[in-house]
Amino acid sequence: MNKRIGIDIGSLYISSVVLEDGQLLHTQYVEHRGNIRSELERILYSPLYQSYESIGITGNFPGRQEGIIDNSLALVVGASLNSAL
Repeated sequence: MNKRIGIDIGSLYISSVVLEDGQLLHTQYVEHRGNIRSELERILYSPLYQSYESIGITGNFPGRQEGIIDNSLALVVGASLNSAL
C-alpha cells in the first residue's frame, strides 16, 4: 500500500487529498477561520489520514523558505495527477 497525503493551506481554506496506490481515496476542503493548527489536527487525526508513506504541504508561509514546495510547481503537478484520475 502506497498512501500519500497532500495538503494546501490557504488564507481562508485548507484543502487535503489522500491517494492510495495512485487512486483518489478522499478529498476535503474546509474553512479554517484563522485556526489553522486546530483544523490541521482535526484533519490529520481522522482515520483516513493515518499510516501514510509521504506527505506534501503547500501554502504561503511568510518568513519561512526552507523546505517549502514551490506553489506553482505543486499546482502544475497536482493538476496533472488530477487529470490522470
